[in-house]
Amino acid sequence: MPFWMKVFDQTLAANLSSEDHATVQFRFWIVAIQTSASAGSLAGSNQPFGLQLFHTKTDAQGNQSGARHQLFPIDAGNFAGTAQRGGYLYKPKFVADGTEIIARVQNLQASDNAIQIVLFGYIPGTGISG
Repeated sequence: MPFWMKVFDQTLAANLSSEDHATVQFRFWIVAIQTSASAGSLAGSNQPFGLQLFHTKTDAQGNQSGARHQLFPIDAGNFAGTAQRGGYLYKPKFVADGTEIIARVQNLQASDNAIQIVLFGYIPGTGISG
């Protein structure tokens, strides 16, 4: 079954950064990252924002472990797509339920910028049987 998960939805003032946290409710495979921004363009040198993605998982003993998916923030146009042109991953990424997704975003524009970031994927084992 297709699945969308919003991980960031804020309006950032000029050149500011922020972080949002979202907890995965269903295990799913991420196949694309889609974004929108009110200022800047994903094509060319006027990039709207930079992004770093992280995830954490708490084990049975309460210890958190995780992964940082980029060492430094990456310009959105280099890895994310839009609804019209998806930013598909080279290889799908599995995310277990209970995982916390952290999106750290920096507005690269000299004006306010409404930024949304959505993970698109599918929930396994939800096919229709007949």
